[in-house]
Amino acid sequence: MFGFVSGWSGLGGSLRGRGGVCEGRPGQRVVVVAGIPNLTKKPIPYPGDEEFVEQLVVGLDLESVAVEEKTVKEGKSSSRYEPQVNRDEIKKTREKNYELRSGEIAVRFTNSPMKMDVIAPSEAGKNLMKLGDSVDIKIPRGCRTGLCGACTVDLEDPSFPDGIQTIRACQTNVQLPPGCDEMVIDLHRMERAGDDDFSTKDPFARFEMIDTEYKPAAAPKSRNALVSITSCTTCDGTGKHICPECMGEGTMQGNAEVRCYVCMGRPYVRCADCQGSGMREG
Repeated sequence: MFGFVSGWSGLGGSLRGRGGVCEGRPGQRVVVVAGIPNLTKKPIPYPGDEEFVEQLVVGLDLESVAVEEKTVKEGKSSSRYEPQVNRDEIKKTREKNYELRSGEIAVRFTNSPMKMDVIAPSEAGKNLMKLGDSVDIKIPRGCRTGLCGACTVDLEDPSFPDGIQTIRACQTNVQLPPGCDEMVIDLHRMERAGDDDFSTKDPFARFEMIDTEYKPAAAPKSRNALVSITSCTTCDGTGKHICPECMGEGTMQGNAEVRCYVCMGRPYVRCADCQGSGMREG
C-alpha cells in the first residue's frame, strides 16, 4: 500500500527510509516511510486503520509523505521482538489439579526462586503483591507507588504483543486477562537474581554496609563494633524538643485557631537523633 498523508505528534515507533531493512516480528504489518533517508531506525507497527496513517505526518512537520505497508518476513526480524520461550508449549504442560470456590481466580506464579509454579486462589481485586506475600512469594519492592520499578513482573496477556504485559505488582489487582482461565505472573527477574537477596522486602538488603532498616535509636552499622547504650545528648534523654515552628504554642503564629502543621497542635516534636526513645547506641 502506498499513499500520501498530510498532517502524529510523539512518534512512538521508528522508521527507515526507502530501501532500509524492515525489522519486527515475522508476519507483522508495518508502515515504512519512503523517500526520507536516515529518518529513524525501525518501522511503525500498522494496526490497519486509515486514521492511524493520516496522523503520521504531524510529528514529521511535513506537508505530505509517501508511506508503504509491508509485512515482515522470516529471517529479517529483530531478535528484540521475538519471544524467548514457546509459551503455547509451556501452557500445555501446566497442571491444573486444583479446585476454586465461586468467584475465585487462580493466580499462577512461574519462574519463582522456588523453582516451581506456585498457585494462589484469590478474589478478584486483591492486590497482587499482597497475594504473593501470602504464599511466600516475596516480590521485590521499594517505593510501592509503581515508580521505582522494583516490583516489575510479566503478566501473560494475549491482547499484548508476544502475549506479555509488563506490570508493577504493587499497583496491580487480581483479574483474568481476556481469553485466559488463569492469571499467570512470570517472575523470571527474581529467578535470574540467583543468590542475590532481591526477594526480601528491603531491596537494599544485599548491601552489607547500607543501613536501611528503621530501628529507633539504632547506631549506624559497623563491623566488630562494641555497642553501648547512653542517654541522648541532643534532647537530654527526654526524646522530644519544643516545636521549632510554633515555639511550643501548638498553633500557627498569628492565627490561634489553626493548629501548627509541624507538631499538629502538640507543643513538642520527636527528637530526630534518638527517634523519641531518649537513648542512643554508641
